Amino acid sequence: MEHLLHLLSLSSSAGGVLNLGALALGLVALAFSLRALLRALAGHSAAGPLAVGGGACGAALWLQMLELLRRSFAGDWGGLYDVGPATALVSGLLLVAVLALTTAAALLSGSKHS
Repeated sequence: MEHLLHLLSLSSSAGGVLNLGALALGLVALAFSLRALLRALAGHSAAGPLAVGGGACGAALWLQMLELLRRSFAGDWGGLYDVGPATALVSGLLLVAVLALTTAAALLSGSKHS
């Protein structure tokens, strides 16, 4: 893993790829979590969208951690200082939103099948 992060720190485009990947996966997580909730409200199975939404959320957060590690390996302390708080805030908001949507979908899905 350390070798991978060292290679990422040498690439000038790696940060953009990690950030765009995290953004795309975050949007996928929100969309599938919302789809799970809508399917549960309609009385349909929400299992598939729940799995995709949760997986995409986890992958988005992992990519953000890799980006912060990439900056630290590159010695970009100013960049870490600039983006660290925003990354923590956005990651936390994504996690709370996905957890709220998936929990509601799971509870509704379970109550309709009981």
